[in-house]
Amino acid sequence: MRSILLLALWIGIGWLIRGITQTLAAASDSTMPARGWQVFLGIVTFLGGIVLIDSPFESVAVLTLVGGIWLVAVGVVEIVTAIRIRGRVPRTL
Repeated sequence: MRSILLLALWIGIGWLIRGITQTLAAASDSTMPARGWQVFLGIVTFLGGIVLIDSPFESVAVLTLVGGIWLVAVGVVEIVTAIRIRGRVPRTL
């Protein structure tokens, strides 16, 4: 039982910190590619962290589903960001 609590709290704290840092990074850099999506993703991550910290036992069952969906969303946003950054880098050979 304690391991489930610790896991939920650990993931919740990680999401909380990632959400805060991602939102602040996107808000402070006006040249960031996909800035609006980065802010949105940061806010949703932050809220997910709060839910996990607030009710760790009740949210463990939902964590699997939400975590999977969340990882797909993070992957899509990071791929879009990488493609946009790649397009801005000058090619030199």
